[in-house]
Amino acid sequence: MTSGEQPYIRIVQDRLVYANRYGELYDDDVEFRPGGVRGRYVRWQWRSMYSVAVLALADPATALLVRSFRHSARREVVEAVKGFGDDARSPVEVARHELREELGFTAAGMTFLGEAIADPGFADHPVHCFLATGKVDGLPHPEDSEAIRGVMRFPIEQTPAALASGSVHDAITLLLLWQAYELERKVTGSARDAPVPDAGGSH
Repeated sequence: MTSGEQPYIRIVQDRLVYANRYGELYDDDVEFRPGGVRGRYVRWQWRSMYSVAVLALADPATALLVRSFRHSARREVVEAVKGFGDDARSPVEVARHELREELGFTAAGMTFLGEAIADPGFADHPVHCFLATGKVDGLPHPEDSEAIRGVMRFPIEQTPAALASGSVHDAITLLLLWQAYELERKVTGSARDAPVPDAGGSH
């Protein structure tokens, strides 16, 4: 063991176990450094280089969330609009397209918030995050592979309660909602009287 070596995980052998048109699943042979212990570690690699997530704001106090049945969760979840990026378009172009496709929403303004990774322990996949202002002026036309059940009008002021209660589970959606929540509090000057609800447990 090298003196002062920082902990990391070395891939001894890439072990591809499954692939489809969306990505590849690996069950790698690894070595945990600096201890030298061998093991296996699962990772997923999306074929798309990035994704987008965009929170549509019907007005500063109201977000539009998509109600979708998610296969892995085996239930309906509410999320911001999301989509895979591609080499032909910029992230903002992809975000605008996804808004039209999933909500029938035309964006008048787009604010880039930064990049986030939902689960770097499983898939190191950047998500370009946006807030969008605009209006619904058309009909949604989601892809056949999406099980979208409708749209929810979500009051931004309910963001802390949604996190505390678990009514919104998606981490990227919560991140976007919280950004919109903080912006709205600055505008309304209500930061001093907006306590975070008790989650009902000790830490």
